[in-house]
Amino acid sequence: MMAKASVKLTCTKCGAEFTAQKTCYNRTEADNWENYMSRVGGTCTDCWKVEKEAEKLAAREKQTAENASGAAQCPVTFPALEGSEKQIAWATDLRNGIITAMVNSKAQWDKIEELSANPEFKKEWDKLNITSAKWWIDNRFTKIFKFIIGEKY
Repeated sequence: MMAKASVKLTCTKCGAEFTAQKTCYNRTEADNWENYMSRVGGTCTDCWKVEKEAEKLAAREKQTAENASGAAQCPVTFPALEGSEKQIAWATDLRNGIITAMVNSKAQWDKIEELSANPEFKKEWDKLNITSAKWWIDNRFTKIFKFIIGEKY
């Protein structure tokens, strides 16, 4: 038999009153949950959503900073991207992520000229010079740049 626990709480962030509910296996478990929630309080749905969005944004900004830092270590300069301001920002982050992965994989930068003689490698390498921000966004889920993951040419 199931028991429904329900407790009125005041949001610890904004002070709004809300009702928290949970379905429990029995009345004892429901009573225990109600007592626990009464003691510790909670966060209303609106404040919880704002908190989670802030966490996502912080994680995205951290990843963007790490990508930019890694790309700055690359000894090769790549062309500027073209598109809207938002497209360029997003595509730059995507490309910087790939460049960072190359830097972290200890790519042999001094052998790029030599490797470029291989048509398969050259095809992958030339993708780094694509200037369309739209292309980078559209291809963000495509497995490109085999040499990043250690495949040999």
